[in-house]
Amino acid sequence: MKKILLAFSLLLITTVLFAQYTEQQLNTNWTFKNINQQQWLPATVPGTVHTDLLSNKKIEDPFYRDNEPKLRWIERENWEYKTTFPIDVATLQKQHILLQFDGLDTYADVYLNGKLFMSANNMFRVWKADAKNFLKASGNELIIKFRSAQNFVDSTENANYPLRLPENDRVYARKAQYHFGWDWGPKFTTCGIWRPVKIVSWNDVKVNNIQITTPEITAANAVVKAVINIQSDVAKTVNINASPYINNRSVTLQQGENNIELSFNIAKPVLWWSNGLGEPHLYSLAFTFSDGNKVFQQKNETFGVRTVHLIQKPDAAGKSFYIELNGVPVFLKGGNYIPQSPFLTAKKYDDYAKLINDAKTANFNALRVWGGGTYEEDMFYDLCDKNGILVWQDLMFACGMYPADEASLNNIKTELKENIERLRNHPSIALWCGNNENKEGWFNWFWQRDYKISATDSVKLYDWYQTIFEKTIPQIITQCDPQRDYWPTSPSYGWEHKESLTEGDSHYWGVWHGPAYDFEIFEEKTGRFVSEYGMQGFPTWNTIERFALPEDYDTTSNVMRVHQRNPPGYGKIKSYMSRYYKTPKNFYAIAYVSQVLQQYGIGKSTEIHRRKMPYCMGTFYWQLNDCWPVVSWSSIDGSGNWKALHYQLAKNYAPFLITVKDNNQPPSIYIVSDKLTETKAVLSYTVTDFSGKVLMPKKQQNVVVSKNSSKSYIDFSNKDFARIDTANAVMQIELKNGNEVLATQNYYFTRPKNLALPPVTIRVKMIDSTTLEVTADKLAKNVWLSVKAKNAHFSDNFFDLMPGTAKRITVSEAVTEREVQTYSLADSY
Repeated sequence: MKKILLAFSLLLITTVLFAQYTEQQLNTNWTFKNINQQQWLPATVPGTVHTDLLSNKKIEDPFYRDNEPKLRWIERENWEYKTTFPIDVATLQKQHILLQFDGLDTYADVYLNGKLFMSANNMFRVWKADAKNFLKASGNELIIKFRSAQNFVDSTENANYPLRLPENDRVYARKAQYHFGWDWGPKFTTCGIWRPVKIVSWNDVKVNNIQITTPEITAANAVVKAVINIQSDVAKTVNINASPYINNRSVTLQQGENNIELSFNIAKPVLWWSNGLGEPHLYSLAFTFSDGNKVFQQKNETFGVRTVHLIQKPDAAGKSFYIELNGVPVFLKGGNYIPQSPFLTAKKYDDYAKLINDAKTANFNALRVWGGGTYEEDMFYDLCDKNGILVWQDLMFACGMYPADEASLNNIKTELKENIERLRNHPSIALWCGNNENKEGWFNWFWQRDYKISATDSVKLYDWYQTIFEKTIPQIITQCDPQRDYWPTSPSYGWEHKESLTEGDSHYWGVWHGPAYDFEIFEEKTGRFVSEYGMQGFPTWNTIERFALPEDYDTTSNVMRVHQRNPPGYGKIKSYMSRYYKTPKNFYAIAYVSQVLQQYGIGKSTEIHRRKMPYCMGTFYWQLNDCWPVVSWSSIDGSGNWKALHYQLAKNYAPFLITVKDNNQPPSIYIVSDKLTETKAVLSYTVTDFSGKVLMPKKQQNVVVSKNSSKSYIDFSNKDFARIDTANAVMQIELKNGNEVLATQNYYFTRPKNLALPPVTIRVKMIDSTTLEVTADKLAKNVWLSVKAKNAHFSDNFFDLMPGTAKRITVSEAVTEREVQTYSLADSY
């Protein structure tokens, strides 16, 4: 026993000697209550008040039926969180002890052992302060009193700003803006300890952060520079190791803040590439900092060797707008990402990993992190790094005019510096963008008229805008991350302006919003980089069943209205549906056809955008995901299920795309390629009717598909199809390299509503428990496979199945033939 105690004592001494910098997590033993009540309840930290109330069964599921508006009382209350914790003697003897909150949402007063310790007013910031004189060995009590963010911004607007800021009170809060409600999200104005709490302690030296850059890259060598920010109480010499590249480098520190630059070389570097272009190779550095033979701190950093630039060059049409990765112009294929839940701590690593994998599997190479949410968790960017997903990173400002008085601006500066420093080593981040639609709103959304803003106040508000987005943010990026480009606002021009089609990025909302043009408008209204556009579709049926009852299955029901946040949404879906599809026969069919409509419309839009490369060099539809079960523009619903659109995007974002341009003219077959080398292939096509009868015999030709291009390979004339019944014909097109099918496309000569689809029998045969084969006796259009009450994922879905063709599908879990349900467009009317 004595030997065991001696060994433990030696281990304890070693820990103290070799770990002068320590972190003690304070994420357990928390309770919470309404500040006006007495009962304390168990709380989860990190967490939110809504999820704590739910886990204590004080509220019902916020997402179920029409519960959401019934729970808005929560945002008007003040809430209190409490814990007690001990501090070990070794920590108390450290020279520096900080109490650090990585995230407090949002207005909070922190009391430590009965004394006001700090106050917070920004959920995006880290809040920390010296706690050495507040702490004792045991029985430390930590209380956090959260004030209602909704009440605070209401009172701030009334008391402090006689002018009214667009868009209302939310802009006063440095808080995720979507918490105040959006046209796809609920209004849950949360509060809580949403990121970890910890005690950070050290002696005389502390490493704050490390920046990794690659200022010189050639095929033979990459120069890597590490800039290490170190705080030291005294002048002294320390040793730095960064395995496997830097060994025992001795540096002299001055008293105060030090920025130490160390460089090393990587011979024949493996570059980081986006998905589809190559391996997203990552390098790792294990930093060890020592004072003599005592290790006082360790840090691990991951980085990629790559160059990334926003290229804007004048040309005959206006000015280019594209991302160049490692010297290669890359067409960005992606979507807009929003937070995955209104309760930010509800989603864990597996949820993030699934969503990023869903993007990668559907051939995405990029995502835009939208500015009304949050600077995402480290794991989000880690996953993008590993999967080759480039990130267009908005800063957290959306659809409003934000105050830039001295206090607000200082708050914003700290927020930006902390988050840019946290995220800058991620190779996936391609671009910083100042805001979402703030400038467009100011110039195009009649804010001055609707909010009755005087000429004097207008000058002040726009000066605030310029101060934040055209002065402050560029200065901070130059200071913290000078190798990345900055784009002040997205979009650069409103979609009604001609410049939006010739330069910068475009949010084209002439489809859905505005005049609600037909999808074909993109043939003439495609900008240089289309960073927003969209079409709504219902969530999957399994998701609808989770939040609604059969008596709710009507778009006029209160429940379905709660789960449609865009007021004219159902009317717009109905309008577009009437233009492109026959009238669905019931609510089930409406839900299905809405997805097929979304698949058709955004599918056509993405085809047009890719076909127009290199004029257009990016397409980000609105939006990748949902934060709750809702009828929205997403391609993945609130349960994580792929809607019909996401299956279509997997085809449209593939390395090779066959797309047919007609535009009221004889069709032309284009091939779009992302590949960086030419590809020899055979392009073939045939025309059949819906029973499989050949109307035009198969023809084929050898082609050399140009690298990184879009090009027409076959042009037809009107006489080629003069005798074709367009209501009963489909052209099947295929691109093959040997036995490998590179791409396929089914081209219909008229809109879906005009097709004379025959009644069809679809058969499912199980090959094994997770593999099935689907056949049909006639054309089965938009075949939907589902399994009731399961989130079974099919490798392909909502596909067109030709008669006499067997299509093999894999399923994410074991199913039986009886469980697999089939539905096609002909069944919907």
